[in-house]
Amino acid sequence: MTTRPLQPRAARTRRLILESAAKAVDIHGPEASLGQMCESAQVSRGALNHHFPLRQDVLDCIRATAEAEMAELAKGLIRHPGPLAEAADELATALRTKLRSDVTVRAGTRLLLADRDTARALIRRTQRILRRRALSESRRGLLRRRTPPRATAALLTCVLVGLEAVDRLDAQWWEDGCSEGMWQLLTAVMVTEQAYSDGA
Repeated sequence: MTTRPLQPRAARTRRLILESAAKAVDIHGPEASLGQMCESAQVSRGALNHHFPLRQDVLDCIRATAEAEMAELAKGLIRHPGPLAEAADELATALRTKLRSDVTVRAGTRLLLADRDTARALIRRTQRILRRRALSESRRGLLRRRTPPRATAALLTCVLVGLEAVDRLDAQWWEDGCSEGMWQLLTAVMVTEQAYSDGA
């Protein structure tokens, strides 16, 4: 049996319900109830159930939205033409912008990080991407001699995860220029001058 695509109005309604349900998850966490989701969306339980028969269906859809966005951000990290620290800085900035502007991605990220196995897999995936880039740049003489690729990837992973946590707790911290100074320091410590002349 094939599923018929949603009509434009139904698709729009589903998107609005999903976004409103994500607001409830953003406020109340993964334990957000169907009642809280309905209240946020200003719809009846029947209307919510029409688009999402189970509470878990809503959570799965919010989580999938965040996963898709994370995958896109990871592609940017892989393709970035500059040095590794610069690429990680841009990833952190893009992630922060997305988390602040898109409640569905913000709530979905919260759901992803609430599950220990999923969070661990996400962190390890990020570290693998960073390690591949660090190895490549090390072989080309773009990382300083005493900058081991494995340790570099681990450090940058910790920085990225930590920045997300700090930004969630204190948004002003980022505005005070701490992040910019930190990335400048990491770049100075890790990257050779050749990385800039070669465009990494």
